Amino acid sequence: MAEKRERGPNFTEMEKSQLLEIVLKYKDIIENKKTDKVSLLTKNNTWKRINKEYNAIQRSTGIRELKTLKALYECLKAKARKDKAAERIETMKTGRGSCTSSMGELSSRLIRELGEQFQPLQNEFDSISGNFEKVPDESEAVKIQLDNSADVSIRDEQIIEEPIVVIEEPQPNEGPAFATAAIRKRRRISESDATIALEEYARGKVDVSRQKLDLFLIQHQKRIKILNLEEEAAEKKMRILEIEEKTAKNNLKISELKEETAKMYLEKEKVELEISKIKLEREKL
Repeated sequence: MAEKRERGPNFTEMEKSQLLEIVLKYKDIIENKKTDKVSLLTKNNTWKRINKEYNAIQRSTGIRELKTLKALYECLKAKARKDKAAERIETMKTGRGSCTSSMGELSSRLIRELGEQFQPLQNEFDSISGNFEKVPDESEAVKIQLDNSADVSIRDEQIIEEPIVVIEEPQPNEGPAFATAAIRKRRRISESDATIALEEYARGKVDVSRQKLDLFLIQHQKRIKILNLEEEAAEKKMRILEIEEKTAKNNLKISELKEETAKMYLEKEKVELEISKIKLEREKL
């Protein structure tokens, strides 16, 4: 019958913060995406150093194995991605206005330190790529505002065209009154056509914007589900590692007990041997 595995103690918020403090000192090495032999060897040695530094300052929950710390770090990053996606959805619901953020301190720090990893890839051919544009800082706000105002004015001039008025010269058999009536009639027709065209264009733009927003919300809901699954998988993996760590400690204790038992048997045999020698000496006497 297999032995029942015991789960190790959970990480406290202080322990998570301490691990994050140590890992971020070596973030340039840990987050290096190169896969050559030298880079992998450097990364492994750095993780061993992180493991030693972490265990050196821990007294409450005991020693942690390297694979347990790695799993915890991946779990923290998955949680930060989930919080970032949720905050982005809340921002879009308010029309990119202000919203209440429920992001934790650890997730906020990870996003600040590793910001590039939490930004989606830019794709100009994506219909919702505009929803992921980087928010400009104050130094660029004035310049962007002027550029946007100029672009809007240009676009308005291109879209809202002046009604075309066709003026025809009167025929020889037609008088000035007939020519004036024809001009007024054509002006009214051209103005009404332009108004109808602009209204249809505006309705089309609204419909397209709504479709883009709906598509964006659907895609973000799928991403949140994926992040939830990744977070659950990371938590389960961390639990398994903690159980394996606890099992290894128990096996070590069992081995130590067996070793002590063997020593006691050896001492017992020595004592029995001494007693036998004493008995033989007495018999000789």
